[in-house]
This record gives sequence, structure tokens and C-alpha cells, in this order.
Amino acid sequence: SRSVLGRTLTVNAAPATVIGVMPAGFRIADTQADLLLPLRFDRAKLPLGLFSYYGIARLKPGKTVADANADIARMIPIWLRSWPALPGNDARTYSDVWHIAPAVRPLKQDVLGTVGELLWLAMAAIVIVLLIACANVANLMLIRSAARRHEFAIRAALGAGVSRLARVSMLEGATVGFLGGAAGVGMAALALHWLLALAPANLPRLSEVGLDGEVVAIGLVVASLAGVVVGFIAAARAGSAPLFEGLHAGNRGSSAGQGQRRFQRSLVIAQVALVVVVLICAGLLIRTTAALRAVDPGFAGPEQVQTLRISMRTGQIREPERVARRQQEIVEALAAIPGVRAVGFGSSVPMDEFNHQGSRVEVEGRAADPRRPETAGRRLKSISPGFFDAIGTALLAGRDLTWMDLYDDRPVVLVSANMARELWTTPAAALGKRLRVEDDARWREVVGVVADVHEDGLRRPAPSIVYLPSLRRDGSPEANLFGPLQVARSVIFAARSSLAGTEAFRRQLQEAVSSVDPSLPMTAVRTLRDIYDRSLARTTFAVVTLVVAACAALALGVIGIYGVISYAVSLRRREIAIRLALGAEQGNVRRQFVRHGLALAVTGISIGLVAATGVTQLTASLLYDVQPIDALTYATVAIGLTVVAALASYLPARRASAVDPAGSLAAE
Repeated sequence: SRSVLGRTLTVNAAPATVIGVMPAGFRIADTQADLLLPLRFDRAKLPLGLFSYYGIARLKPGKTVADANADIARMIPIWLRSWPALPGNDARTYSDVWHIAPAVRPLKQDVLGTVGELLWLAMAAIVIVLLIACANVANLMLIRSAARRHEFAIRAALGAGVSRLARVSMLEGATVGFLGGAAGVGMAALALHWLLALAPANLPRLSEVGLDGEVVAIGLVVASLAGVVVGFIAAARAGSAPLFEGLHAGNRGSSAGQGQRRFQRSLVIAQVALVVVVLICAGLLIRTTAALRAVDPGFAGPEQVQTLRISMRTGQIREPERVARRQQEIVEALAAIPGVRAVGFGSSVPMDEFNHQGSRVEVEGRAADPRRPETAGRRLKSISPGFFDAIGTALLAGRDLTWMDLYDDRPVVLVSANMARELWTTPAAALGKRLRVEDDARWREVVGVVADVHEDGLRRPAPSIVYLPSLRRDGSPEANLFGPLQVARSVIFAARSSLAGTEAFRRQLQEAVSSVDPSLPMTAVRTLRDIYDRSLARTTFAVVTLVVAACAALALGVIGIYGVISYAVSLRRREIAIRLALGAEQGNVRRQFVRHGLALAVTGISIGLVAATGVTQLTASLLYDVQPIDALTYATVAIGLTVVAALASYLPARRASAVDPAGSLAAE
């Protein structure tokens, strides 16, 4: 509605005039937004940047990314001369230590990221299953065409051309493919909601994924074409036999030629090889998931931690101390909810998207040198008392913050265990030591050491973290110079309760926050388990995709082996009856067919193992603590598939050994 133009909204306690409306579905990169606000800088106060923002631009016609990077490289020295450096740094820090350089890249790279690899993996698994299914149907149609060789030979003798005979077989294949495709579309419609729930949140345009007419049409066309190709192969094999052989195919004891049987066995071997590849890829990802789940994230019971973000802008509450007291009141209101065991807040919680504020750290008694390891970039996090109890992170040494630390402006700090070990050997040795971050000239005493937390997901090592009070004053007490109070205005509250994740508990949280300040909205309300699972979504989606493909491939492979052995049994029924009538043991007959099935399976498994050594290299980016060539996974797949193949061969072999010789010979 154009009537919204010129109307006023209250945004962050300040009036804002609506000046435009973007199209439905508008995104910046792949980020949706309800409100687009102007970003304003006070140029008089700008230092050299902390690189907290992304820039987006459209290249001029004929220009390339390399041209843009070259232009920015020319501007970097000008930029370094134009603005003051951050405290404790100079222009050389940016060029010599941080190695600031141009980093223009295509927008597609940011939108897709590594999801492209995941989508190609899913597509490859689908194609392999399709190939296995085609091989299976081709085998069945070859068997059917062998049974109809006499019919086809008579038709050919009466003047039917090869193309006419091929059309019959191709029409059958197209019908089978279309009906199978239609069944697949129905199954996809039922499974789509479940698969979307498992899809990684960074999958581009995930909200638009669905079964529309184009998708259904493509699925049916691909399935039908696959059926046509299979039908053509069956017709070509049937039509390649000499006419006189076909005319005699109706006689007793006639069977498919050696060439056709070799082709059928080749299809089964190819099926088994493809099954091995899919099973190994799925096995590697299953082991990756198990390895990731075994990693201690640094927090406990995430399903019992409810998180919510609350922001207090300067337009709502100007004084930093009043902000801190209002945050404490919210903590107390949340803690009063029945069943809540601990409450705290921080500038971020583990594994969420606000975990990237960093700074260099200087240790007291050591010369400040930007090139020294201890002065490398550290993660900074502002927290309140009780934050670690709420998220379940263990305190290894010392004590937690108190509210008096905040209000009395005590120069204290907590650090992570890996940082304590790196700088002072043990967590206990860190207590009483002092450090300062680069934008704070004030030395702060380490009063506590907490367990390492995998802030960036389980795949990446736990970063070294400095935990600062959410209310603090920067400055230098030695020079009697203190800056203004600083407060974390946008924080995530964490409340530990067995009711976390329920709608009733969410309403209780809203009521508690409203009782303190009804103007404060809650955003990003979710459990820590939701955030944790989201960090594993990429691997989980890949595992589910490959496991589904592997199960389908295994079932089709078993059907293929079973079909070939059953067909062999049916062709040799008279021979088996004669052998049994002459005294052959049933066990020997069974072993003969089981050996035949195992020979096909072992050949396919061997080829598949070799092929998998190359294919699994493509999944290396998805693996964790598992090598692409993993002996345990390869051996498990090979042994397991051999056992399954033996069972698939045993069932028709058992039926063959149970033939009644007298009845079979009488029928012949």
C-alpha cells in the first residue's frame, strides 16, 4: 500500500519515517529484513576500522573482481593516512601485522558458501540411486525380453521392423518410468516437510523450496526418459540375437544366450559397485556425526537453556548504569519463574551468529609486541553474573563475577582455560594475573577461569576468550584517566529450566520481561539446543541425504542380485531336477548358486572400493576426525554387503534345492 509512505514508526524508541517499500521477498545477499535503517557515522570520531561491516557494490560493465581488488589496493595506503589508529596501534599494525589486503569476491560466494558442495553431494547421491534403479529395471526387462524372444522372432519373421519392436519395449519402459516417477513425487511430497526441517539454515532461499509444477514435470520427465533408455537397451539386446535362435526359443530347455547373461551379470556388478560407493560415503558421514557428538561443547544440557535477546537503545535508557540495573531486574524477574534454576546474560551465547568481536591482549610484565603469540586476536565477550551457571559452563578456578564487581567498577576479568594454559601454564596459575585489551588502558585482574567453549561450532577449536563485565569503565587508574561507563546494550539472556522450549515457558518469559519494562521486545527466542543443532545442520543434512540414498541403493542392489539368481534358477530348473534325481545333495545345489551370487557381489565390491577411494575425496570438507580412506568404514561396508549378498543369493538357492525332481521332469 502506497499509503504507508510518509507515516511514522517508532523504532528503538525513536521516530522513523517510512520513505520506501521494497518488493516482497527482497534480500540483501541472502538475509531477509523487515526494516532497512540508515547507517550513520560520526566522521569526526572515526578511527581506522575494526572491519565490522560488509560492503556491497556492482561492478561497471567490462570490469572484473581483479580490477576492483587492484583499485582497493591503491586506496589502502590513502585510507591508512586518513584516519587515526585504534589505541595501542599504528598504521604499520594494519599493514605489517594484520596484513590488510583487498578481499572483493562475488556475491554468490557469500550466499552459497560451502552449501554448494552439500547440494552437489546430494545430487550425486540421487544420480547414483537413479543409475542403480535403471540397472535393476534393465535387468528385469532383459529377463522379460528373453521370455518373449520367441514372440519377437515371429513378429520379425512376419515383417515387423527393428524400430517397431524397439518401440514396444521402450513404451513399456516409459510406462514403468512414469508410474515410478509419479509414485516418487507422491513420496517426495510426504517427505518434503521432514527434509526441510533437517536442511541447514544457510541453504539459500530455503523458504522457497517446494514441489511446484516445474519440479514435478522435471521429475516425471527424467523418470520417463530413464524408462525409455532402459527399454531401448532391452530391445537392442533382444534384437541382437539371430532370427533362427529366436524361432527355436520356445523349445524345451531354451534359455537366454551367453551374451545376454554376461550383460545381466555386468549390470549386477555395476549396481553393487555403486552401492559400495554410496554406503562408504554414508558411513564416513555417520562416523563424522558420532565424532562431533562426542566433542564436549563446553556447556551442558542445552535443551534446558532458553535464550532470548533484549536490546536497550540510548533512546530508551541513556545512562549505562541504569541499563545495567534494568538488566539485573530482568534477571531477577526471570529467576522468579517457577522451575528456573539459573539466569544470566552475555553479548552472545555459544555457537550463535554474534560471536566475532575480538581484540589483542597485553599481559602485564611482558613487553607489548604485536607479533608475540599472546598478543594475537582474542575473543571478547561481555557477561553478567550467573551467565556460566545458566549455560552450564564449568568454573575451573577462582570465582564468578558479582553485581558489585559491575557497580563498583572493579577491574576484574575471567578467561577461558586454553588462554590460561597458554599464558600461565595452568588455570590456577592465571588467578591474580593482570591483562588488558587494546581499547582499554586499564589493567584487569583475572579472578576466574572457565572451561573452553566451542563458540564457532564443534568443527573449529575453542577460541581463547576474555570475559569482561557487561558494565565497565575503560581508562588508566595510574594516570587518573577514566573513560565513560560502557554497557552491553544488546544481550542474550539465558534461563535454565526443564520447561525450556515450551510455549507456556515462552509466555512466562514475556510476562516477566513486561513486568519490568513493557516496551522491551524479545527477539531470537530459542533454546541453546536449537543453536547447537543448527551448527551441526550441514553435516546432519548430508548424513540424512546419504543414508536415505544408501538404504535405497542397498535395497535395489539386493533386489538385483536376488533377481539374477532367481532367473538363473528358473533357467536351470530342469538341470537341477535331473541332478537331484541322480542323487545330488541339496546342500551342494544351494552352495552352487550362493557361490554364483557371491562372485558377482565380490567383483562389484572390489570395483566399488577402488572407486570410493577417489569419490570420498570430494566429501573431505564434510568429514571430522575421519579420513576419506577409513579402513574401518571400508571393511564394514565390504563385509556387511557380502553378508547381505549371500543372504540374497541363499533364498533363491534354497528354493532351487527344494525342487521336486519327479514333478519337474514330468512337467518338462
